[in-house]
Order: sequence, then structure tokens, then C-alpha cells
Amino acid sequence: MTPWSQIVERTVDGIVVLDMSAGWVAVADSPTSLLGTIEQLIDQGRVNIVVNLSEVRSVDSDGLGEIVRGFNDARDAGGRLVLCGVAAHLRELLATTKLDEYIPIFDSEHEAVRSLQARAFGRSPEGPN
Repeated sequence: MTPWSQIVERTVDGIVVLDMSAGWVAVADSPTSLLGTIEQLIDQGRVNIVVNLSEVRSVDSDGLGEIVRGFNDARDAGGRLVLCGVAAHLRELLATTKLDEYIPIFDSEHEAVRSLQARAFGRSPEGPN
């Protein structure tokens, strides 16, 4: 099972934003996974990625695993994956697992995109959280 019913890719000011929609679907019925989408982006040289979770209220261990692996893959490729629009319950889960110390979380998409732009152009980005 995967927690993502739909992943919509768009570009904002040169930064990839992945809009996640919640819903439980069988992996066989899902045309793509978050990790698969991230791997395709990295293969295209698009390594700075915002995962917008504003439509997601909860994520299971499989979903968290995809986020962590995607973060690691982006970092290993010289980029960065950040989260935005994280619901309170999900933010608590990230804090409990200490993933919020590992993966940058921003309140808004604008802040997340601005942070990745600053990093891409060598400026010092403002911190998350």
C-alpha cells in the first residue's frame, strides 16, 4: 500500500514542487510512487524538490520511508528535498521520530521554494521550522 493517491508535479520559479494527495491505493494500482517520481527528477538533473503535504493528514511507515529515501537520494545527487504544508498531526509524528531534525520543514510553499532557490544560487537560506 502507498499513502499517495496522486502526485502532481509542477515548477515554481525553477524549483520542482510535488503536490501530494492522500488516499490509500494498492501499489499495483498506483502508476507511480513518491520515490519513483523523485528518482525520475534526479535522473533529469532536477535535484531541488519541495514535497507539498498540505492535502495529507497522515502518513504510514511506507510513506515516511519514501520521504526519507527521497531526501537521501536528492542529497546524494547534490540537491535538497524539503517539506511544506505539514499538518499538525504529521508534524508531531516527524518530531517524535526526530525526522524534523533531518528533513527541513517549512510552513509555506513560498518559504520552501525561496530556501531552495537561495541554496541553488549560493546564498545562505533562511532556516526551516
